[in-house]
Amino acid sequence: MYDLRYSTTLSAGSSDEIPLKFSDSGLSFSTEGCMKGEISVCGCESFEPCIKVPEYVNGGRSRYHVVAIAPNAFSEKTSISSIILPESIRDIGYRAFYGCSSMNDFILPSSVRRIGFRAFEGCVSLSSIAISFKNPFFRTFPGGLLCSLKKVDGRLVPSEVIRAPYSLSGSVTVPEGITKIGSESFEGCSGLTEVVLPDEVSAVMYRAFVGCSSLEHVCVPDRASVGFHAFPDAVSVETRQVGASSDEVLQE
Repeated sequence: MYDLRYSTTLSAGSSDEIPLKFSDSGLSFSTEGCMKGEISVCGCESFEPCIKVPEYVNGGRSRYHVVAIAPNAFSEKTSISSIILPESIRDIGYRAFYGCSSMNDFILPSSVRRIGFRAFEGCVSLSSIAISFKNPFFRTFPGGLLCSLKKVDGRLVPSEVIRAPYSLSGSVTVPEGITKIGSESFEGCSGLTEVVLPDEVSAVMYRAFVGCSSLEHVCVPDRASVGFHAFPDAVSVETRQVGASSDEVLQE
């Protein structure tokens, strides 16, 4: 399977059959990129505020298992306030919910194992993403930070910040264990004023804090690589030696 954070395809091992596409109850479905017997939601024609994605859908003479939300499937659907996904969804594609500015309720099923890049960009009303405690791939941490998980010594620990809520404000300390601040993960958090990154952070990715117009100060471990335009130009970036106390920093 491809990593959906940087790919617009759904899977590498798709069926050789001619893709089927059809609509049902305000949703569009497609077998393109899916395994036999499986299907993705690829579009939405409904203007209802609450959308419920079915676990199974009938198309032609077959019954399909709904396993993915395709890239851009719900993009710019500003009327949607809530989307309910079944426990069969494994993949959420690139910009799947981009611009769903009214969406304020979202539960990530335990089955989801991949979230595409910019999947929740523009979801300005979404203060936090609820996640099933059975999901071994993602968790929401204090402040509403959506993070991926990794297993260390048999324990699940946070790995990468995927998305911060737009409502995030003030000073934020990123959870210990995080090793990567994902691309555009804090995009548009205009109320954020200060960020302290843990010693484990080794990479701050491209445009991680783009649009953080109130951000004044960031404390970064000295070993961390910093991507292009990771911080707004006016931000004071301090480099902290790993293991050093809070007053042992170098201001850039």
